[in-house]
Amino acid sequence: RVRESEICAEGLFRGQNGLKWKARRIRKWADDYYEHGHVVSSNRGKHSNILSPIDLDSVRDDCLSWLRDQNPNQLTSLEFKQFLDNYLADKGYLAEGSQLCSTTAIQWMHKLNFKMWDYKKGLYYDGHVRVDVVAYRKVFLAKMLEYENRMVKYIVCNVTGEETTQNPTLEPNKKILVMVVHDECCFSSHDGRKYLWVEGDKGHIRKKGQGKSIMVSEFLCECHGHMRISLEQATENGIDPGENNCNLIARVVIHPGQNDDGYWKNEDVARQLRDSVIPIFDILHPPDDYEALFCFDNSSNHHSYAPDALLTTHLNVSDGGARMNGRAFLRDTTYNGAVQQMATEDGKQKGLRKILQERGVDTARMLKDQMVTILKSHPDFRDQRPWLEELCKKAGHSIIFFPKFHPELNWIERYWSNAKAYARKHCDYSFDSLKVTVPIALDQVPLAAMRRYARRCFRYMDAY
Repeated sequence: RVRESEICAEGLFRGQNGLKWKARRIRKWADDYYEHGHVVSSNRGKHSNILSPIDLDSVRDDCLSWLRDQNPNQLTSLEFKQFLDNYLADKGYLAEGSQLCSTTAIQWMHKLNFKMWDYKKGLYYDGHVRVDVVAYRKVFLAKMLEYENRMVKYIVCNVTGEETTQNPTLEPNKKILVMVVHDECCFSSHDGRKYLWVEGDKGHIRKKGQGKSIMVSEFLCECHGHMRISLEQATENGIDPGENNCNLIARVVIHPGQNDDGYWKNEDVARQLRDSVIPIFDILHPPDDYEALFCFDNSSNHHSYAPDALLTTHLNVSDGGARMNGRAFLRDTTYNGAVQQMATEDGKQKGLRKILQERGVDTARMLKDQMVTILKSHPDFRDQRPWLEELCKKAGHSIIFFPKFHPELNWIERYWSNAKAYARKHCDYSFDSLKVTVPIALDQVPLAAMRRYARRCFRYMDAY
């Protein structure tokens, strides 16, 4: 028996010291299993030589009483630590001026049978490896590598923490490029904290549904953070500050819903970009020296066309027609150096046949599909760009779209995460409170944090 245990120890712990002691332990485990049906664990090193205050019934009861009185949506280990600092100091268990370690507070919460509960919802489909996504990502990264050489870099020293600015070396007739990221985000009145401290297996019951929400459309740049101007700058540039100075920041807040402000569409993004973002950007960044690179996510909403865009989708073969009811007429265009009007003298939208005939195309015996194919091949229809691209190009700025399924490349996502963490911490499940909390949550994100988010996203790009 002894010999067999030594052979086992030598096989399991080959090359290690103390094989005879380990052989004795193997024999002890075998005896325990034969006698009790399981291996008896040892308590060696698992007891404390000093009595902890949490082991006292009075301290334990007071801590449990305080924890149970807290709102699970707002309870954090830091708040428990602050309670313990004051409580233990009053009871004389903590020296004056001393503080409890945050790790100790977490360990005590576990001893009191509190655990971190993960509130999960929804599903996520990962499309990083989809063939079309990978192909576009390569194109995007190549463009961003070129654009990055024209951007100002904000570098933080790892030792001192001081931030320095590194200006780019520009080629002739090139301007400094400023990356302006955009995204929309919804804040719901029933969206509380995701991780909660709960006692045992009690869990926590929340209100059903997400409740009423607030949608925010925001543009951020790395140099200024929130794209905001002062009242003096607005007056000097002839900009109406608006009610409650809402026009001083390139941010739009709506209450989505059929009975409220409706739903966010491409025309709303285009209006925000044209009437608010670009004018504010040009005030903050003189157009003679700076150019914006507007970065949007790759949603179909951002690829929509202007109402009067040169598209064949809604054109009839003949002039007018029911398909044009309520739709804007196509804009006048230029073909072969001549201006072509898209409306007839009696105020109808020209049809495919008349447009092609005016361009010298014989449409006799031609079907509609053939007309559409020919008109789409003409330069003005072929080169028609989405609405947001048109607005950026007209203002002298550039535009790019992030790859699908790549939120880690858009640093505004981390800005939303910071703001939502604040909103969830102060959530009391009422819409009136949400309307007060959301502006504070957005404005409390510091510029240094935004620049840190941007640097991290560029590291992701380098990794890809």
